[in-house]
Amino acid sequence: MRMAQPSVLYTLCCLFHSAGIGILATDGTEIHGHSGKTVTITCSHGWASTNSKYFCRDPCKGILVKSDQSPTGRYTLKDSGEGTFTVNITDLQESDSGIYWCGVERFGFDSFKKVRLRVSNGAAICFPRFRTRRC
Repeated sequence: MRMAQPSVLYTLCCLFHSAGIGILATDGTEIHGHSGKTVTITCSHGWASTNSKYFCRDPCKGILVKSDQSPTGRYTLKDSGEGTFTVNITDLQESDSGIYWCGVERFGFDSFKKVRLRVSNGAAICFPRFRTRRC
């Protein structure tokens, strides 16, 4: 029995991907947070232990936080050094809802993972008999 040969295009894509060449954007994760709270987003990229990492909002024209720079504002990035990094966004606002990208600087083109953040109002649900918060 003869096995099918992979196409040249498929082989090139695999080679470029493993070398970190080309644009790699994958469907990511959906994160839900509440107004006034903090959310932690975990991003993981292969072959990225020593690369600079960053986090940006779609369309990624400006970087919100980067691994080799001091954090500013409500965004912090912690790089584990093993291809995984976490981004914290504090004091969430409903206007923070949207699409973000976890990026890794590569030789050639950077790789990205998509994150969809949904922030909802953190209003308490009140039960008259069991009040734990002011309603």
